[in-house]
Amino acid sequence: MAPERYGRKHLWIVLTEPLPDTGEAVCVSVGTLYEWVEDRTTILDIGDHPFIKGPSAVFYGDARVLNLNKVEKEIASDQLPRLCVAKPPCSPDLLIRVRSGLLKSKYTRNKIKKMCSALWGSMAAAAPFPDA
Repeated sequence: MAPERYGRKHLWIVLTEPLPDTGEAVCVSVGTLYEWVEDRTTILDIGDHPFIKGPSAVFYGDARVLNLNKVEKEIASDQLPRLCVAKPPCSPDLLIRVRSGLLKSKYTRNKIKKMCSALWGSMAAAAPFPDA
């Protein structure tokens, strides 16, 4: 998904399956890799995802739990301006890289790391979504 933030569109990657009772999932944003970007745990470039147009970083410090039911309603909405637009899914390899980075990055909040570790279990970040 690509919500607009600060007047710019950013790719957000869904890292966990939505929780059945709440529809919540852990998501991370991706943005341009500027010189001042501190978290360089996972660097992406052209070819990693169709939305990526140049060197980019995953912003693990901005990882959040989003209600995907609300996101899907926004994607389906005809209301302008569009806050969210669906984008192609990540490849399984990219999903594994981004998930691994979430667990490695010192910028990821402990609450997010614990949630993901519990959801991924012993497979940790190594397995993509079951239907991927």
